[in-house]
Amino acid sequence: MTMSYRSTLVRQATNAAMLAIGLFGATLAQAGTLTFTDTTVGGPTWNRPLSTTTLSGVGTNVAYDVNRIRVDQTGNYTFFSQSLVPAGWDNYLVLYVNGFAASSPLANLIALNDDLTIGSFGQAGFTIALSAGIDYFLVETGFSNASAGSYSTVITGLNGGTATLANVTDVPEPATMLLLGLGMAGLMAARRRT
Repeated sequence: MTMSYRSTLVRQATNAAMLAIGLFGATLAQAGTLTFTDTTVGGPTWNRPLSTTTLSGVGTNVAYDVNRIRVDQTGNYTFFSQSLVPAGWDNYLVLYVNGFAASSPLANLIALNDDLTIGSFGQAGFTIALSAGIDYFLVETGFSNASAGSYSTVITGLNGGTATLANVTDVPEPATMLLLGLGMAGLMAARRRT
């Protein structure tokens, strides 16, 4: 094998690997919105908060669902939740920092919302500053004991940050993995020939 052929193979493998890394980085850079769906139906129950200092008198035994959230950058994030099935069930969104215990619903509470705007049953949300490296617990629940259903939540980083579900492992897109695999295979082939 001539030196120029070997150099060409190494250069091509390096270019393929750099392209794969660049595409993977571009995918991450475009991130900034986390969307997920779940349900409160069949979930545990609690006496949900009415404010940061008082408990509800009508949501005393209401089902809830909790997700642990982390953000990769300190900054402002918007939270928006839409009730899905049954249509328009009256959802309620509550956010905790550093821990959540249904038996102490006022401890660590930092934000909550029933109706995003007046009369917008089935929509809840808020904007809040979050810090990277801290666990947050987002609780989806209902306004009253009979309020339960499926929901969709969207969390958007307003300063370029991205929220992730801390208990879910993200899986890279298949195209990104294919390009990365091709680049690595090219590097290994070039190395074997040297």
